[in-house]
Amino acid sequence: MRNFTKLFCAVALCFLGIISASAKTEKVYATFENPSNTNTTWDAATKTFTWSTTWYNQLRNIGLPNGDITKYKKLVVDCQMVTGDQFRILFYKGGSNLTLYAKNGVNEFIIKDELEALAPNDYNEYLLQCDEICLSGDNVTAPGEAVINEVYLETYDDEGEKVYATFENPSNTTPHGMLPRRLSPGAPLGTTSCATSVCPTATSPSIRNWWSTARWLPATSSASSSTRVVPTLRSMPRTA
Repeated sequence: MRNFTKLFCAVALCFLGIISASAKTEKVYATFENPSNTNTTWDAATKTFTWSTTWYNQLRNIGLPNGDITKYKKLVVDCQMVTGDQFRILFYKGGSNLTLYAKNGVNEFIIKDELEALAPNDYNEYLLQCDEICLSGDNVTAPGEAVINEVYLETYDDEGEKVYATFENPSNTTPHGMLPRRLSPGAPLGTTSCATSVCPTATSPSIRNWWSTARWLPATSSASSSTRVVPTLRSMPRTA
């Protein structure tokens, strides 16, 4: 039973094929090094953003990436509202923008989903040709004030490191000379060439039933043929 379990686990790993480990995400933070103010102020010492009007109240050039931003999944805005309930984050493309609202606390925006909800037909243009991401005061309440703890963009997990199984020097728990053959419904039993071997489909028996109703056949070779011959499995009635 123990050998059977080891064998099953080994083949299950082969089906998995790719092992993704230590997936990493990249975070790009707003620096606020040289912001430009329009009816707004930025206090670098206290990280305080204020606005005095409900219109034309952007804090621009905050240091976030522009251009093609499709690799970024999330925008995170961690803030503490001092006066007012919210402020805006603007995604600019040319003279137009799409607006998100940040409230007190940690705000996590899935960028694609948020922009698509605002502009279903052309949101992708804002992802591919984003001129700027900036802060803007509320368009309802002024004056307003917020402490900005951090603002950053975060990439998708698959932008990080992936580690692939190489199968260069695998150790086999299968008895020497015996290998499983991939089956399909109606496939002939006996020996077959590798080129005709296909993977199980949705209508095939489950992997569990496949293993529990299988009999190992030894591998054979043919001196008269250059086709590599692989062993097969012969179905047996399942017993209780």
